[in-house]
Amino acid sequence: MKIDLSNITLVVIDDLKDMPTENNIRYIILDKAIKYAKTYIDFFDVKFFSPLHGFKKQFVNGSEYSRWVIKNLPYEIESEYYLIMQWDGFIVNPNKWNTDFLKYDYLGGGGGLQNGGFSLRKTSKMRKLSNIKYCDYFGNEDSFYSLFFNDVCKNVNKNDDRFDENFYKECVENEWIYKDQPFDINYTHTHDVNWDCNKFSSFFTLNTESFGWHWSGQLDLFTTLHFYKKINMFSEEELKIIHNYLKSRINR
Repeated sequence: MKIDLSNITLVVIDDLKDMPTENNIRYIILDKAIKYAKTYIDFFDVKFFSPLHGFKKQFVNGSEYSRWVIKNLPYEIESEYYLIMQWDGFIVNPNKWNTDFLKYDYLGGGGGLQNGGFSLRKTSKMRKLSNIKYCDYFGNEDSFYSLFFNDVCKNVNKNDDRFDENFYKECVENEWIYKDQPFDINYTHTHDVNWDCNKFSSFFTLNTESFGWHWSGQLDLFTTLHFYKKINMFSEEELKIIHNYLKSRINR
């Protein structure tokens, strides 16, 4: 029997601008990761935002991607929640789904909000946050969301090279970080594998029994390939291509 996630839309985003064809290795990964997820789970819907599915937008950089994800994506969703996954972060253990994950308005891995590439989000709350006056700054969308969390913010954002230090100071001075926290459940910055965010996704820690995973700089190539092999959807030749692609991203 399939897992009933009929209140969740599976969302995949990739503009494939380097090669907008089915031969793009990221498209191959995503297509198979979607098929794997749908084998075990019934979603409300699956939305694949790519040029091969009629999505015309190309993101100039990470900031433009973040802007679209924060301001536009929530209004593309009709279900109560949506689950974002990418070529380097997807479901690996469907049977590890836990309804406790739905307690959160935003659930990623590691520190809770530092894993936007594989994250579960409540649609109504994301729509509300899309209209906040200071969300026009987008250094990184998961850094933006973690502004609202005292502990995550202090431990991650001010030392995050993706995040603008001057904007962080402005948020502190205006008490934007600590005022009117919008999420239902706050997070503790923890690496405990028993914490919900680490049961949901392996990210800062290695948890091969988590529901999903997302590649982080703390996971080596050998470990990363383990997750691709885990879903048992790729041929040996495809795994070699993935291996070389990962190496090229590590070394650039």
